[in-house]
Amino acid sequence: MRVHIEWLQDGARNAARRDDIIVVIDALRSAALIVTALSKGIERVFLAANIHEALRIKSLYGDDMLIAGEGVGMPIQGFEVGNSPIKLLKVLEERRPRYMAIITEATSGTRTVDAIFTENSNATVFVGSPLNASSVAKVVEEYVEKLEKDVTLVCSGYLGKEFALEDFMTAGLIARRFKSIESFDDNVLAAMLVAEMFENDRDHYMLYQGRSKSYKRLSEIGSQEDIEYCLGKDVYDTTPYAVYRKEGGMELIYFTKFE
Repeated sequence: MRVHIEWLQDGARNAARRDDIIVVIDALRSAALIVTALSKGIERVFLAANIHEALRIKSLYGDDMLIAGEGVGMPIQGFEVGNSPIKLLKVLEERRPRYMAIITEATSGTRTVDAIFTENSNATVFVGSPLNASSVAKVVEEYVEKLEKDVTLVCSGYLGKEFALEDFMTAGLIARRFKSIESFDDNVLAAMLVAEMFENDRDHYMLYQGRSKSYKRLSEIGSQEDIEYCLGKDVYDTTPYAVYRKEGGMELIYFTKFE
């Protein structure tokens, strides 16, 4: 099994063109939001480009849908969840929607997924997070055995524009759980080294994570609790799997639990 790491939307398109099995990583916070939603009973998590599209999706699936909207780190007015898995957990204590739509305007991980399917509508796409690192590694490895394809771990990056330490570490965390890696380059090796620090000396790792742009941005908007949650290791045995389909005159992308 050959494993690659790619960055941002351009890297995602590269992986889609190669027809690799793709794991999209956006550790802080959209990957955690999707993993949490599916782990807590939501059946499908849809991606919507904007509020108008989210409402169109809701018209197809009824009122039993939670819409999560975010703009530059803060919830869009009228949508209480934003991109916060902690706020999602609080909402789910009060009601249990069947579906959820995430407005992707300011969410780099979900925009990465959209870029993949724009390039290759038949792409095989999973979502990876520290929260489900072991689960996604196991599922991907099983897929590789069947399809004999390469694996690409796509790091969505800080605001979808530049390197993000937490995404790189998460790629290494997943790679460390693969049992049959045959080849990988130094990018993967370096990511595994960072992940080893995260797993064996978390306090030391967090000294560096605390200086990162992602950490500082989320801390400034009061999302420290989200940071700690999103960096939880192997909390869920859930692997989100992306589905692309046309329905009701729309091109839909949604995540469901891989069974």
